[in-house]
Amino acid sequence: MPRLHTAPMSLPAENRPPAEGLAARLRGATAEAHARIERTGVIAELIDGTISRQAYVGLLRSLVPVYAALEAGLRRHRRTPGLAPAIFPTLFRGRALAADLRVLAGPDWAVCIAPQAESLIYREHLHRIARDRPPALLAHAYVRYLGDLSGGRLIARTIGERFGLTPDRGLAFYSFCRPDTPSPSDFRRALDLCPLDAGEIALVEREARESFERHARIARALTAGS
Repeated sequence: MPRLHTAPMSLPAENRPPAEGLAARLRGATAEAHARIERTGVIAELIDGTISRQAYVGLLRSLVPVYAALEAGLRRHRRTPGLAPAIFPTLFRGRALAADLRVLAGPDWAVCIAPQAESLIYREHLHRIARDRPPALLAHAYVRYLGDLSGGRLIARTIGERFGLTPDRGLAFYSFCRPDTPSPSDFRRALDLCPLDAGEIALVEREARESFERHARIARALTAGS
């Protein structure tokens, strides 16, 4: 039987993914928000090395529900085509956070230290988007994991010197030891492989800006309470 040759079907213009990759678009879409949060509350103190031990413990504690919800959503969608290329369980930070909090605050940290209310609100938001708008999870993965991979080494050195911590005692959050852990460039390439249409990409861009704002709310709340 002769082979039939047909012209490829074109997507409507509003559904075509743009030529620029998702990672580059997210970087551009969040540049202002990224610069702003680096000057906000305990995040600024973390970066410049002036954060108090109490504030640092409060920050880690408030990240626990955020990572728990994000990673539950990513596990749920690990086979969803639009997300699967950028889901790396080796990046998950939940266990590492718990390990560091045991060192810094004792075995009863989960009972003795309450997370900031803003982090619980953030957790519920992540649960909602995992249910209703799964591609939006990529925005929060971008903000968290790329930051952990890119800036984590410098922060670990600063925090380690300030509080007398070592990679195997109190700095697990910043330690990516497994050989199959993606580098920052690997993670960016994986984001670009996610088959999203233009509408979904716009959603992820909006959600990434929202992620930075939610982190800023946590940072301001922790600063006010310190």
